[in-house]
Amino acid sequence: MKSGSKHSLVLILLLTSVALPAATHAKDIRDCGSNFRPHLQVPAGNPDWVYANDVMVTGELFYPLDLVLADLSLSDSQVKKLKGKTVLSVAEGFSGLLPHLGRHGADAWGLDLWYSADSIPENETGKRMKKFIAENEGQLIAGNALDMPVLDHSVDLLVSHQLVNNLLMEKSMTFLEEAFRVLAPGGEARVFGFDSLDIETVKARLLARFGSDIEVSSQSISKQWVYLGKKKTMTGQLLIFRRASLDP
Repeated sequence: MKSGSKHSLVLILLLTSVALPAATHAKDIRDCGSNFRPHLQVPAGNPDWVYANDVMVTGELFYPLDLVLADLSLSDSQVKKLKGKTVLSVAEGFSGLLPHLGRHGADAWGLDLWYSADSIPENETGKRMKKFIAENEGQLIAGNALDMPVLDHSVDLLVSHQLVNNLLMEKSMTFLEEAFRVLAPGGEARVFGFDSLDIETVKARLLARFGSDIEVSSQSISKQWVYLGKKKTMTGQLLIFRRASLDP
């Protein structure tokens, strides 16, 4: 993608989708690549937090890297095998996952709505958000998970941690359809959340739209969490689905 005027880039993004490997001017993409503008606010009573459209912006502060990797069932050996692969982290926030994957050679991209924010609050979370953008701006895409500005069949691995907790069932299904749409042949999606999705419903929905080249499975992950200073046992669901390879 050639560098040029911001207006020409907007036109391209409105008429087509972004192919991840070709998106070399990600700062421009972040600035104008989405018509879904987030509203950022600091909630009353929690001056160090930031909400984007009523959803808390999270990252390493709430979900340490080791926890995210465990929830997504990504081992060290699996991460190393992602070298040279295109990986998309949806609702990435400012987590440690994106830079971790990049350090291991993956062509890793983060997609989140707030990357297009006109301004970020000057509190503790806001500082972390700004630092994350400064350190990873070449690999960030502003976009809505329900209508991702990403080309069909362009992602080898899509991951999402805790996004579905914030979506109603129908919107969760829309997101899963989007996730499968962008998977390359042989590609895989790993979606973790505490709100369990019925595996047969997911299969039926994806099969109805995309045909028979899909494999869907899920596993329950039960663990003790320390959230806002309180320890509790919670059970999450890791949903994994794959697009069939072109190889016989």
